[in-house]
Amino acid sequence: MGMFDHIYCEIPLPDGFTGEMQTKDFDRALGTLLIRADGRLMMEECDWEDVPLEGRPDPKLPFIGSRRAINKRWRDLDFHGEFRFYGSGGFAGDWHEYIACFTHGALEAIHIVPKDAYPQIEPSARRKKAQRDTTATSTDADRTIPKGKGDFTPGRRLDAILAALPEDRRLEMESRVGELIAEVAKEINDSRS
Repeated sequence: MGMFDHIYCEIPLPDGFTGEMQTKDFDRALGTLLIRADGRLMMEECDWEDVPLEGRPDPKLPFIGSRRAINKRWRDLDFHGEFRFYGSGGFAGDWHEYIACFTHGALEAIHIVPKDAYPQIEPSARRKKAQRDTTATSTDADRTIPKGKGDFTPGRRLDAILAALPEDRRLEMESRVGELIAEVAKEINDSRS
C-alpha cells in the first residue's frame, strides 16, 4: 500500500530487468524520476491547468480529468546519497530491487538488493494473516516495524506500520492517510496560487 514515484532508468540494470519500477524514497506523489544515460537523476516537473467541464471524460464524474499537466520539463536533482527502487515482472513475476548510489549528482553504482534482504510474503498471504488476527499487540508491531533511524524512509515505515494492523483497521488508516495527503496537497496548491 502507499503512494510512490515512478522511476525509469536509461542505464541497463545489473540483472537486465526492463519492467516498470517505483520508489518510495522521494516525494511519493506519483511523480516521475529518470536515471539518464549520463548518470544524472532527473525529476519531471510540470504546471497544471484546469480542464473545462466539456473537456472531461465523464460528465457524471466531473472530478476525473479536471486537471492536466502542461509545460513538462526535467529538473536535475543533483542528488547525493542512496535510494531504493523496485519492480516486478507482473502480478506473480520475480521481484527486482536495487540501490542506486549517487555522489554529488553523479551515479556511482546500481546494486541488486539480495532476495534474502527483504521478506518474501505474497500479498494474498498478508491478507489472510490480517483476517485471522483480530487484534495486533504491541509485541507484534514491535517485531514488524523498523525502529532505527536508517531502517526505512518515512513512507516505508508507514507501510510497515499499516501492514502490522488487522485488515479492517488497516483499511481505515489507509483511508485517513489518503485524506490527509489530499488535504496537504490542496493546502500546498492553494498557497502557490
